[in-house]
Amino acid sequence: MNFSFIKNLSEFKILYNYCKDAEDLVYQKPNLSGISCRNALEYVLKLVYKLALPDLDIPSTTYDMMVKQEFIDLFDDSNFMDCLHYVRKMGNAAAHGDNFNVQDALDTLEYTQYVVGYVLQSLDIVDEYPEYEAP
Repeated sequence: MNFSFIKNLSEFKILYNYCKDAEDLVYQKPNLSGISCRNALEYVLKLVYKLALPDLDIPSTTYDMMVKQEFIDLFDDSNFMDCLHYVRKMGNAAAHGDNFNVQDALDTLEYTQYVVGYVLQSLDIVDEYPEYEAP
């Protein structure tokens, strides 16, 4: 499982459940998998604001959380930012019933695993996270 690195972190049970659902549903219900990925994205974005940017108000939308200059400066990694936007866009497509298939769900799951691992490692919550493996 791609999210085993957070399974035993009791304070991240909600995040783990979003991620587990995304992985479990990827083949049978790709839209729900994509929505769960987007939920995981929102969770880690809010976590960044709470732990690393506590003096800032949490913006009201996922997009606004991602484009705030202090957030961008904190990570300063264009690949990471591209992955954030991909998960957001694909999660929106899944939620709105757009053409969202199994391959879209697999790609979104892979990017989600990277985003979650990268954020938790950057915040010193985990030391490392596993390489992604397609379920």
